[in-house]
Amino acid sequence: MGDAGRTLEALGELLGGPAGAGDAPGGGRGGAGAGAGAGAGAGAGGGGPRARLGPADIGPAAGAGPGGAPVPAGVGRGSGGGGAAGGSSKAIWSPDEVPEAPGFGEAAADDGREEPGYEFRYGQAVGSQDVFLGLGEKDPSSTQCEVLIVVVDLPGVEDMKGLDLVVQATTLRLESEAYRLCLPLPHEVDAARGKAAWEGKHRRLKVTLPIIRRDPWD
Repeated sequence: MGDAGRTLEALGELLGGPAGAGDAPGGGRGGAGAGAGAGAGAGAGGGGPRARLGPADIGPAAGAGPGGAPVPAGVGRGSGGGGAAGGSSKAIWSPDEVPEAPGFGEAAADDGREEPGYEFRYGQAVGSQDVFLGLGEKDPSSTQCEVLIVVVDLPGVEDMKGLDLVVQATTLRLESEAYRLCLPLPHEVDAARGKAAWEGKHRRLKVTLPIIRRDPWD
């Protein structure tokens, strides 16, 4: 038998057990029709057929914790004990497993100030060939936008004098006497070229930030 034949035979034994191991005379596997010796081998003797494996057998068994230890009912997989769902065993992660956004540090700690409402918008430079003729390569998706616009609603604030705005490549932090916002940005931005404008009529701050696009293959 060649190497290919031996490989196939080994694979067959792994998935379905060795040929004839624990098989009953009538074709059954360790059934009532098997003799005493065959029945013992298929039972506790260790010579019986192996269980068939499938994709679901990859990784730890369902309900197992680290090292294969069983997880008690009602306890999530996260280190926090209850997972993101507050004690549900179906939780995907726990709050303790979510890393802190870079650039915040102690500034992200809750100090009692209100977090204002905010909204992400996108802007792109288009010409007549894009709008009317459809000859350009741009589409309305955010991947084709050049700027990220962060709009923050600040009711009760009269102007920008009492606002402290700090923008980094991936974070935005805004503080005032009554508000505090620590925000991870969905894209890397060029903070040095960013602009902030106050819209007094709507009591909101508009921050326009150029998006840095990098080649994903670099």
